[in-house]
Amino acid sequence: MAKLNYRLKRALVCALMIIGLLMPWAATAQSQPQADDDSPDNVQPEPEPAIDDSRKPLSQFSRQDLLAAGFVFDDASQAQSRALGTLLASTAGLALRGIGHWYIDDQRTAIILLATQGTAALLVGSALAARHWGDSPAFAAPMLYLGSGLFLLSYFVDVLGTAYSDELGLPPNSFANRTLGISTRYNFIDSRSHEILHVLSAEVIADLGRVYARAQTAQEIALEMSLYGGTLGWRPWRGASPMTAAMLEVNASFAQWRSAADYERLDLGAHVGGSLDLGDVFHHLDNFALGFSVGLGQRFYGLTGNGQQDQRKWSRSLSYLPMELFAHLNLTDSLNARFAYSRSKSHFLQTTQDVIGVSSLEFVYSSTNRLDLALRGELGSGFGISAALTLWLWD
Repeated sequence: MAKLNYRLKRALVCALMIIGLLMPWAATAQSQPQADDDSPDNVQPEPEPAIDDSRKPLSQFSRQDLLAAGFVFDDASQAQSRALGTLLASTAGLALRGIGHWYIDDQRTAIILLATQGTAALLVGSALAARHWGDSPAFAAPMLYLGSGLFLLSYFVDVLGTAYSDELGLPPNSFANRTLGISTRYNFIDSRSHEILHVLSAEVIADLGRVYARAQTAQEIALEMSLYGGTLGWRPWRGASPMTAAMLEVNASFAQWRSAADYERLDLGAHVGGSLDLGDVFHHLDNFALGFSVGLGQRFYGLTGNGQQDQRKWSRSLSYLPMELFAHLNLTDSLNARFAYSRSKSHFLQTTQDVIGVSSLEFVYSSTNRLDLALRGELGSGFGISAALTLWLWD
């Protein structure tokens, strides 16, 4: 009996030892699903997703279903035709507008562009005739500038319209101003009227939809020039697109020049104009805006000498007819390009007899939703280059 009790005790001790060894492993296995997922020792490989054998291959879908799902179809022949049409528009289109659209079988747009070229040629010819043989040469310059501007813009419309003739169209236009913004700009100017200038300017932009306003100030780095100005505008009509609208605006500016011949200058003006989203007329030119403005300006001069005011201050003045033709579109989702052709008595680059007008090209890159970077070049009675940074405070 004693020997049996000894064996039972020994078996009980062995059983307890086995249970003691298994308890830590069981506790670890039970707490494993509740372990911290961030621990690298507890990261478990995710199971591979099961393949859904019920999904049909693309070959079994109809063309309509794929178009509804967002697929875009473009064959090699269409791409080749578009490329050749763009080449024709950029080369032969210099002499004959609409040839690019005609090549891609868009006769309606081609006829309109050809009519625009004819109108531009008629205006330029009438201006040259009035300047040399007419009795009213004062009207020759506006007709010459308007005809030249139409000639240039019709060329850009022909080239870009042919290049973007597919169903994708142009990227959304980001040129439209938002509600409130502040802009700073550096200007390098080399003109015939003034020596090389380095000008810093600041502008506040407010756009409430129907009503908009801008206020600006500029200062030459050497303190030889100061400029203050403002614009107040009203849009009596707006279309479905934010780029289609009619506008009326008035502006004023005051400049002080502290050079060898000190003088002050006051400009007052009024403009009427509008812009059109060409997508309202040509579906493949959606988000491509074309616009114009014409007006009447009056410039007054106040001469000073030896620090004393001239008794005949503001007795000298002149009238002028400012006008501008412009176009803008987005080259990418973030890069906007604006081309303008103007004739005006600007602050720096003037229109002269041997220069038809002032042309400008500006690129605006939207780096973020609130910040725009701009680079602009101008060519007239000299040239100018500027860079700007715009912060939008309110959409």
